[in-house]
Parts: sequence; C-alpha cells; structure tokens
Amino acid sequence: MFALILGDIEGYMSTVAKVLMQKGVHVIHEAQEESFFKHLKSLKKLAVILVDATQDIALTKRIVKEKKTVPLIFCGQDPSKSKKTMQALQESIEGYIRIPQELYLLHDVLKPLLFPFSRPVYSDPQTSHVFSLAKKIASSDATVLITGPSGTGKEVVAHYIHHHSKRYGQKFVSVNCAAIPNDLLESELFGHEKGAFTGALYKKNGKFEEAQGGTLLLDEISEMHPRLQAKLLRALQEREIDRVGGSAPIKIDVRFLATTNRNLHQAIKQGTFREDLFFRLNVVTIDMPPLACRTQDVPPLANHFIKKYSKSYDLSPKHLSPKALTALTEHAWPGNVRELENTLHRAVLFCEDEEILPKHLFLHTPRSKKNPKEFQEWSSRTLVEAEKNLIFQTLAFCGGNMKESASLLGISQSSLENKLKHYEHHLHLKNFFQKTSSLLA
Repeated sequence: MFALILGDIEGYMSTVAKVLMQKGVHVIHEAQEESFFKHLKSLKKLAVILVDATQDIALTKRIVKEKKTVPLIFCGQDPSKSKKTMQALQESIEGYIRIPQELYLLHDVLKPLLFPFSRPVYSDPQTSHVFSLAKKIASSDATVLITGPSGTGKEVVAHYIHHHSKRYGQKFVSVNCAAIPNDLLESELFGHEKGAFTGALYKKNGKFEEAQGGTLLLDEISEMHPRLQAKLLRALQEREIDRVGGSAPIKIDVRFLATTNRNLHQAIKQGTFREDLFFRLNVVTIDMPPLACRTQDVPPLANHFIKKYSKSYDLSPKHLSPKALTALTEHAWPGNVRELENTLHRAVLFCEDEEILPKHLFLHTPRSKKNPKEFQEWSSRTLVEAEKNLIFQTLAFCGGNMKESASLLGISQSSLENKLKHYEHHLHLKNFFQKTSSLLA
C-alpha cells in the first residue's frame, strides 16, 4: 500500500515521509502539483493522501474531487492557519495531524489505512477453534508452527496472528522456502555483503532485517536444507544473524511464524529436518484441517470468492443455485481452499447469467450422488477429454493469453504449454480460436 504526500520536500512534510518510511510504508512525496496528480490518477494501491495544510483551497478542492474514496489527511503546524479550508472541506477530510507535536500519533492514526486486514471467512466449528487459539497466542512473542495440507489457509492464520499482535502496523514479511533454490535462500534470508560471492555487487539486507520489529513467516520451512536449518536455529536462539560474507553479528527483533504441509516427525526420522530446530519452532502448534473436514466453511467461502471475482471483473452479482451449492459441499476438495477459489473464479467467468449452475463448476462428484441423467452426460466423456475441453474454453475466454489462462486454471504456464503440445499430436490447432470460441456460446 502507498501513501501519497503533497508538500515541500524540505519542509515538515519530509519528516512525515521519513517516519512512514521507517515504519515500512511505501511513500511517494511530491512537491509539484502536476506530478502529484499524475500519481493520484495512476496508483492502484493508494491507501492514504497526506497534504500540507497550507496548500491553496482551490488545490485541495481539486484533490477532494479526484481522490474518490481514498482518505485525505491534513498535516500542519497550526490548525488555525487552515481553518477556512478545513471548514470548506470538513466532510471530505479524515483528520488533521499537527507536526511535530502529534508526530508520535502519525503511525497509529494511519495504521488501519496503511495495513488493512481482511477478516478470515469461516463458519465451521473446527475453523473457529483454530482462530480462537491463534488469537489467544497472538499477543505473546511465542514462535508458532502452523501445520496442514497445501491450500488450507495456513498463511491466513499467520496474518491473523500478526494482526492481533503488538507488532501489528510493523512489517509482515513472508518467505516461501520451497520456491527459492537452496543456494539462494541463505542470501535471501540473511542478506550478504558486497563481494561475498560471484555476482554480489552490492550489500543486501535479508528478510530478517527487512522484518525488523515485525513478523517473519517462514512458509513451507520443511523444504529448507539441513545446513541452512542450523543457521536458522542460531538466529532463533541468539536473536542475531550473520550476513553471508559478514564479519559481525546483527541483532534482530522479529516474531517468528512457520508453516509446513509435511509431517515433521517423519522428516526428522528421515534426516531431512533437524530435531533441535523442530523443538525450537514448536512452542505453539496450530493445525489447519483440510477443507473436506470443515464443510461448513464451503458456503461462506464460495460466496466470498463469487463476490471477489464478480467485483474484480466488474460483473453483475451472481449467486449459487441449490444444486451447485450441493455439488460444492459434496466435493472432496483435494486442493482445499485454493482449489475452491479457482473453481469459483472459473464459474464467475463462464456463467453468463446471475445463477451459477453445476455445469459452470466442472466438478466430478461421486456417481451415487449424481442425477442419473446428469451422470450419463458426464460419463460419455473421459477425464482427459473433460480436461481438454476446460483448457480450450479457458484459452478462448482469455483470448489465447497463456499466463492468464494458466492462472485461471490453477496450473503453471509451463504445464499448460506442455498439455497443448500433447494435444497438437491429435488436433490441428491452426484455426483454434475460431473453433473454441463456439464452446463459450
């Protein structure tokens, strides 16, 4: 999220900018009107606008006119000097902060705007228990290990803990240990000094330093190499780190959270995970059950994703038909919440009316639970054919955009390309888009 500031670069507004940057806020500070309004129009993740209260009233009225729903806050040394402006725009201004007298209040006042929090969506008793436990331990600085299958929402729990902790408003930094090669992960976490290795052309702060004062989430920690686990253990025990190529330790003040989708007891037996690191991480364990074990979460989550993607694509509101809802609640959800989200994402796009039907979901439910006529229709197609049709429909809808199609299908772009190469042995794709466009009719 960004904070956009209008005011003299050398004046007290520069102090405002420095305070926010020290707190990890992305700040754009402009002294010129033209540059300011250019950013005002182009920034999509603008959280707040801060304006020097001595600005001309005509200028502030223009800001109010163009800011739309972005909160506007005045900053100044003497409120009486901007009394007329304040009165004229009273309903359009969120507040006034005196600088430097109320500088200490700046971050607390802006925290809800700059660090918005999306409340988790659930209604199942099991999920309620998870978040109840998360809230209880959030106020402490205890290390938390969050376990559960992929796609269940472990990172949502981590954000929830951070939001209810005393560190909320400071940075929340997440590192996916599975997504970064082991030879790069050390530098990513601990940083490096200039010349520490080939290609280290400058000093780099790692994620530990980036998260200073806040929370660091080590996502899928079980994928970390044992050698690096030893260095992580020292960071947890001593609360200090060494940059790669560094000569002096660096003190850190960070709350640690970690997630894993693997059985760490088994990983310890196999020698892929250090037992001493496990005990250091396992101060509090929170287990996120698979979606199939908390079926009462399916309806509210489905409605949440329908609203999300309807709004994202500027489509009219849609709702689930009773049969579609039944299909969702009866599905096994091997991909958990992530699979549910992808399913509703597709459904919103493929549903031309207001009601989402089972055919828009592309789910294969058990034979005993399907309408015989409906099952006969599905059984006439093999799984490969069903997959192929879904891929072609998605590509046609996205106008052939491979990246967007892969995202919508919930697979990598390379996987999508490989599947299409396989289909090329059986199909002539020369007139692909002309033929597949009819599938959307």
